Amino acid sequence: MSRRRLGKHSAQERVLAGGVPHAVFTHLYLQRDQASFRPWAQHQGSVQHEDGIAGEADPKSSLPLIPSPYTQPQVLEYCAFCDRMVDDAVDALDLDSPSSGFWWYKMSKLEHQLVNIRHIQHHTAQLVDRLRAASGIGVRWASAGPTAATA
Repeated sequence: MSRRRLGKHSAQERVLAGGVPHAVFTHLYLQRDQASFRPWAQHQGSVQHEDGIAGEADPKSSLPLIPSPYTQPQVLEYCAFCDRMVDDAVDALDLDSPSSGFWWYKMSKLEHQLVNIRHIQHHTAQLVDRLRAASGIGVRWASAGPTAATA
């Protein structure tokens, strides 16, 4: 799907913009541990639920419940930011570590990365489903082309 085509549909922009706060976990979990995490410059951390999933409101808090929707240019900027860091971040991971580096995940670093990949796939499927439902736009299957066996 081209960026130009996406930009013509405000419903699609809202669908994608809403997923960005939750995608911060992909960025977070590419780090060695929580202390190593450095937020994106436009990260909205002063909210009750940074993941963008509205839970119960804290009646004692004056913070907004969830982040404001990001614009399409912000979404694209954050995607590029994450894309630029992936190779170096993966190379730096200690996949032999018995700890994920995050107290709330009681598993090895390798197992945690497999969970992270599955999490990305899960939310990608949700976004594709929402785009299709909102405006009938599908996402083309990415293929490496014919293999030697099928050529």
